[in-house]
Amino acid sequence: MAFLAAAQRVELILDRQELGLPTTEDPADEKLHDLWLAKKAVELTCAHETAQAAHDYTRALHTRMRNTAASEQSPAKREYRYAFMEVARNALESGRPTIRR
Repeated sequence: MAFLAAAQRVELILDRQELGLPTTEDPADEKLHDLWLAKKAVELTCAHETAQAAHDYTRALHTRMRNTAASEQSPAKREYRYAFMEVARNALESGRPTIRR
């Protein structure tokens, strides 16, 4: 995880440079760093379907935080959250019914 944390920090700096933003630390960047790093732990430990759902949810949150796409062009973040939670619950074989929305 230390390697992934270091790599993620460099990725954030490079992303800021590509966007033409200063590379100084930004609280929003720290939150995005934590999110992407946590998603990588899911990728390492969970099945493909769960990892993909975590990635999709993370990308949706990242996009909303960066305001890089209009919200009506992509499914709502809660749809991605719901999809991730259901895939994760199934992976854990909870045997519980789907959560009503």
